Amino acid sequence: MKIFKIVAVLLVLVFMFLELVIFSTDTKKEFTKPLVSVSTFSLYDITKHIAGESIEIVNILPFGVDPHSFGLTPKIMAKIEKSTLVFYSGAGLEPWIDKIAFAKAPIDISKFVRFASNRA
Repeated sequence: MKIFKIVAVLLVLVFMFLELVIFSTDTKKEFTKPLVSVSTFSLYDITKHIAGESIEIVNILPFGVDPHSFGLTPKIMAKIEKSTLVFYSGAGLEPWIDKIAFAKAPIDISKFVRFASNRA
């Protein structure tokens, strides 16, 4: 009976040791989605359809707000500055874009679009 108590105590100590060593180390790596900011709803919609749920998208300009008179809030500025990637329409639509400190250079979509000429 004495041996049984010793074995039981040893097993408890082994399990406590295993609990501390193996189970306490966080082996799961938390995956965070990349943060992508877009200036308008049309860019948001395109980005959402291309990337799906693999990224988190921040729509800078709320739906229905005039982009020429829009004012940035500190909350939106913080999200933009944390963004991995920033897309904006360009061509003078967002005059407030120059006021933002970007971690990486934003992408001006107007440079990749051919505008229609006013030919008669």
